[in-house]
Amino acid sequence: MSQNDFDNWIYRFGDFEFDPRGYSLTRCGEPVMLRPKGFQLLRELMLHAGDLVDKDSIMDAVWPNITVGENNLTVLMANLRKALGDSGGNQRHIITLPGRGYRFAADFTRHERAGPHRTPWASNAEATVLAEKLAILPFVGYDLDDMVYLEAGLTDALTRRASRLPHVIVYPVSTTQELSEEGLGAIAIGRKLGADAVLSGSIRKDRDLLRVRVQLQRVDDGASFWADEWDDTIDNVFALEDAIAERLADALTRELSGSEARKFHATNAANPAAYQSYLRGRAMWYRRTSDGIDSAIREFESAIDLDPSFAMAHAGLADCFSMKAMHTISSQADMVGLAKKHSERALSLDSDLPEATTSLAFAHFLDLRWRDAGQLFEKAIRLDPNNSLTVQWYADFLTAYGRLSDGIAAARRSAELNPASAVPNENLGFVLYLAGCYEEAVAPLVQSLELDPYLPLAHGVLGLVYLELDHCDDAIFECERAIEVSGENPFYRGLLGYVHGVLGDEESCRTIAKGLVESEQAELKAADAAAICYAGLHDVEKTLTWLETAVSNRCTWSTYLTVFPQFDFLHNEERFQRLCDRYGFTVPVRRHGPSERSNVLG
Repeated sequence: MSQNDFDNWIYRFGDFEFDPRGYSLTRCGEPVMLRPKGFQLLRELMLHAGDLVDKDSIMDAVWPNITVGENNLTVLMANLRKALGDSGGNQRHIITLPGRGYRFAADFTRHERAGPHRTPWASNAEATVLAEKLAILPFVGYDLDDMVYLEAGLTDALTRRASRLPHVIVYPVSTTQELSEEGLGAIAIGRKLGADAVLSGSIRKDRDLLRVRVQLQRVDDGASFWADEWDDTIDNVFALEDAIAERLADALTRELSGSEARKFHATNAANPAAYQSYLRGRAMWYRRTSDGIDSAIREFESAIDLDPSFAMAHAGLADCFSMKAMHTISSQADMVGLAKKHSERALSLDSDLPEATTSLAFAHFLDLRWRDAGQLFEKAIRLDPNNSLTVQWYADFLTAYGRLSDGIAAARRSAELNPASAVPNENLGFVLYLAGCYEEAVAPLVQSLELDPYLPLAHGVLGLVYLELDHCDDAIFECERAIEVSGENPFYRGLLGYVHGVLGDEESCRTIAKGLVESEQAELKAADAAAICYAGLHDVEKTLTWLETAVSNRCTWSTYLTVFPQFDFLHNEERFQRLCDRYGFTVPVRRHGPSERSNVLG
């Protein structure tokens, strides 16, 4: 009988009923709990009932295209025997032939299905996904001492591995971390996110050993889908991660194809010490602070020193330099160059690494290499379509390139993938503002600030939105707040100067502009801010001069040259058109223009 024919029937033996398609085993009508691999093992033995099945054949069927130790089969067989009521001296169902293999010995009958089978996790009878939305919570550490980084590091590693499972949306670590810090329990977090399942766990260090406990729960009723525990030595963290990831894949999907399995099991790490440095780096990266990014860079560099071919460590460095390019006043050109260098190195080691593909796409975007960026973003989304950060950065690219409707759609998708996080909502508000959808931009910006009141971009863009909606005092307040929470970032001084200029306070606008252009390394760090500030005065000459400098030096916000409404009054200027042509910018048609009040000085 073929495998497909076998799965079309229900099988009964003794008090048991087995549905191979539905992954269901009952005894006297009561469910018998088995791991997904346990169902696959029972299926393989019954498919060849009465015949000897050697260990190699079983392992090829249960773990296709994956090399695992024979002890995995030993443990799985013991669990299956326990579920069937077999014991060493009473092998009624599965007989061991020492040194040769196993034989399913029980008689069984087969029966037609009463109707379409539906599992509690699948949307239809042919579905291969047992949970579509998963939240992995930060691990809770006990007595970890200098290994506290494992709490965030192991969470990140499992999240990245789980996100490679087909058709499973895994919420970002940043989101689950924020909700955990609010004191919410696992099921409450799952419900707030709209997840189907939630994974939680703990790590305890006992001298040279690590003990990891993990539980997967259904969100709808809080029931435990499975719980397990692993012990291993401190220097074998990778093996622990692998074991947990394998168990999680078993629970969430029926089976993986060969290519999916290879992608899921790839980690690139050959050196355990390098992997621990990588985990420390990811833990630092998730702090999203200047000091945290600098610490992450040191850890990723240490991992590369220990293992130069560790692709994920190179991708981690690329992420750090991309973040520094956007959110610090370091020379963006230098940061973009480093992001490109390390993402290209990572891709030379693993050409389908989603994280590195995204980082390289973003670096090309910041460097105004539109075609290369677009192709790489599309590839990154094919590799990992549910990565909120990838979709968010793609939304930024689309918007800056003038594809405003597509940019809004992508920004909305990013917010849907990460609903409880502040940054995707902040970004959605930013994109809506650039598209001229001022009233629509208010809600996501306000929501982002309710989640995190220290987001400078959300404050600054909300100030610009309030300006367009004639809430003048609120516009000034939000821009001043942006300056405060950003640590005096010059870009937000430029926004405040622009607002003053538009409102007719020419003196304040010129004072701010003077401070910007006379600041240290203004051409590298404040050219985009100076251009925006002079736009508040409708000073064509100075605005264009500083815009040209900003674009030439790849200052952060010059990427949005043609979609910032502040520069709409330049669109008919020949000098502006030459600048756009030189760097491949396109001028979109915005739904609404900037406030008519901005013409009072022009």
